[in-house]
Amino acid sequence: MKKISLILCLGIFFVGGCAQSSTSTQNLPVLDASSQERLVESLKIISASVPAAQKQKFDGYVDFYTKYQFPSPKSYERLATELNGKNYQEALQVFNEDLIALKKDFDGSISRLSLAGIPEIASQPSELSKIVITNLTYNKATHVKEMDIENKTDKEISGLQIMAREDFEPGPNKKMAMFIVDFPLLKPGQKAHVTEKEDISLAQEMLAAKITANMPAVAIQAFDKDKMLVLNNEGLFEAIDALEKLHFLADEMDRVLRL
Repeated sequence: MKKISLILCLGIFFVGGCAQSSTSTQNLPVLDASSQERLVESLKIISASVPAAQKQKFDGYVDFYTKYQFPSPKSYERLATELNGKNYQEALQVFNEDLIALKKDFDGSISRLSLAGIPEIASQPSELSKIVITNLTYNKATHVKEMDIENKTDKEISGLQIMAREDFEPGPNKKMAMFIVDFPLLKPGQKAHVTEKEDISLAQEMLAAKITANMPAVAIQAFDKDKMLVLNNEGLFEAIDALEKLHFLADEMDRVLRL
């Protein structure tokens, strides 16, 4: 009888243990994604139920999505159905899969903007394209930039920010330089051969050193005699700003995915 009793006791213990394991996730708090505000609030609440081993990653996802995704109604709607009613384990899986897909989309946008968008915008016909820059050279020994500039605009100019590139066709790994050059006042219709010795500052020297002989160049900003901006390629600078933001967010995604 003692043996039978022991077996019965072990059986009851085993069944009880299994039952406890199978219901361990059922008592976890779940997300309420019925609104943006409730989703953010319930993410904070269920964070307390996340074990230490996964808490850093979970909180990293929550921080990223709360800052950069859920404030956008479109992003909230994309994830609300998938997150609603999920516990921390299920939410982790949703966030991980979504962030991997999101990073892929961002990488594609960065590639398209870097390789095609910015060079194309820089070289599009505009008032700035009436400033013709030719015979661009840079002497790495003397740090002297030289170029011919023809001002076909109706503005007086004495300074330019210039983008130079091997060519302005889309493509990777092409040398590009951006730099500012000052010169005596150039009136509408005038031409000049401009020579300027580069200030030996690390940033300027690094940028100027990327200039190769006769590299095609376009003006992207023009300044008057008082160095006030008179012409600006707004589309280009908006694209550059957008690219910087995309790079920042892509870096943030990489950081979170590595947690």
